[in-house]
Amino acid sequence: MNTATIFSHAKVNLFLDIQDRRSDGYHNLVMVNAKLSLHDTITCEWRDGHQISLLCDDPALPTDDRNLAVRATQRFFEQTKKHKSITIRLEKRIPIGAGLGGGSSNAASMLILLNELFRFPLSKEELKGIAAGIGADVPFFLESGCCFVTGIGDNVISVSVHAIAKWKPIYTVLCTPSETVSTKDAYALWDQTDNNINQTPSSLLNALIEGDFHAIPDRMFNAFEQVIYPAYDGIRSAYETFCAVSPTRPLLSGSGSNLFSLHMKKTEATQVASKLNKKGYTTFIGELML
Repeated sequence: MNTATIFSHAKVNLFLDIQDRRSDGYHNLVMVNAKLSLHDTITCEWRDGHQISLLCDDPALPTDDRNLAVRATQRFFEQTKKHKSITIRLEKRIPIGAGLGGGSSNAASMLILLNELFRFPLSKEELKGIAAGIGADVPFFLESGCCFVTGIGDNVISVSVHAIAKWKPIYTVLCTPSETVSTKDAYALWDQTDNNINQTPSSLLNALIEGDFHAIPDRMFNAFEQVIYPAYDGIRSAYETFCAVSPTRPLLSGSGSNLFSLHMKKTEATQVASKLNKKGYTTFIGELML
C-alpha cells in the first residue's frame, strides 16, 4: 500500500466585504485572504480498486460525501476517469465551523495531492473549475500565500506581499468562542439588515505590498461583524474580552465564530493568548503565511 501526506492550512480573512446578492442566491464578495500555519494533516493510502473512505479523529465531522475532502476526491476521479481505492486519514486541528476554511482547505489539499499522485492529468485551470464547484473558499486554497478574492470566491489573484514578510513574521492569536455560526444564518442576518456599511481593501493591500505591516490591524475589515455581534452574545462577549487584552484590534474571520489578532512580536502574541486562556477561551498562536 502506498501513502502520501499533505498539510491542509487554515485561513483568515484580513478583509471581507459583502456586495450584492446574485440571482442564484449567492453573494458577491471582496476579500483579502491569508493562510495560517495552523493546519490539519491528511494522509492518503491508495491501492487498486474504486472505494473512497475517510477516517477522522474528530467524531463531529461527517465522513461520507457531505465531507468536502470526499467530494473533491469523487470529482477528481469523475473528471480524470482515473481510479484508485483511497483511504483518507484526516487529523483535525482547525476548529470546525469557525470561519477558518478547514473543510475547503481539506478539499483543495485532496485535489493537489491526487493531481500529483496521478502525474498531473489536470491543469491549474481545470483544478480551479472542480474547486469552484465544491465550495466558495476552495479555489483560494489552491494558491499559496495571500490573495485578493472576488466573486463568490472563484476569482483569485495572488498579492505581491513585500519581501520583508519572509524574515519578519506576523504572528496570529486565534480565539475560538464556544458559540458557533452557520454561514447560511450569517448571510440571512446580513440580508435582513438595512444600512450595512461597506469598505474597500485598497489601504490594506497597500500596507501588504509596501511592507507597512504595523498598519495592517487597523485596516482590516469584516462586514459580518455588523450583524454577528448583535445576534450572538457569546461571540460578542469573546470579542469584547479580546479587545480588552490585545493591543491590536481583533477581527472576526469569515462568518465566525473564530476571532483573531495580529502581532509583530511573538512575546506579545503569547501574552494575549495567555490572558484569553485565563478567561476560559481556547487559543492558538501561529503565523500568517504571506
